[in-house]
Amino acid sequence: MKFMKSHNKSDHLCEGVKVYGFWERARGCVFSAICVLMVSLASLSAYAEIFFEPTIGASAGKYQGASYTEMRAGAIFSMQDQFLRFETTGFHRYVDGGDNFSGADFSLQIQRWFQVTQRSLIGTRLGPGYRWASNDMDAPYLDFSLSFRHLDLFGFRVGYKLFFHELKDKDYENENMVYISFEI
Repeated sequence: MKFMKSHNKSDHLCEGVKVYGFWERARGCVFSAICVLMVSLASLSAYAEIFFEPTIGASAGKYQGASYTEMRAGAIFSMQDQFLRFETTGFHRYVDGGDNFSGADFSLQIQRWFQVTQRSLIGTRLGPGYRWASNDMDAPYLDFSLSFRHLDLFGFRVGYKLFFHELKDKDYENENMVYISFEI
């Protein structure tokens, strides 16, 4: 760190020091909360049954004039009653004519299952989340999905995410994403 020399104490400026804004601080708080949640889920597993299921998914669309394809893989943790679930997925977005980027999505969702037949279920999920991205396209989002599951096979989910990019940076538009995921 370099300091500018001055005889006035108020003129001492620090070069090379980054001043963190709201989103940088909020990002750290959200990441800390996710870490606490993960540790809590791990410690709760001694007292309550926690289910783990892997998930893979894809989406395609257009954002700010560029077409993209996005692939993701991750894990879902839910309690025994499966009312509350935590989902974490890593993703990579391939952008036509632009810079590809990757990152991670974290969401906490409320879900409800409805029995259709003796061996099949339909579920709904809703909850907030946060996306960390390598190209500084971090944003909070809202996730809604419909799930279809056969108890002897895998399930699949069709969902919608609304990314609130405008909350972080007015230069970016909010983004709508429709996706499909498979759960084993």
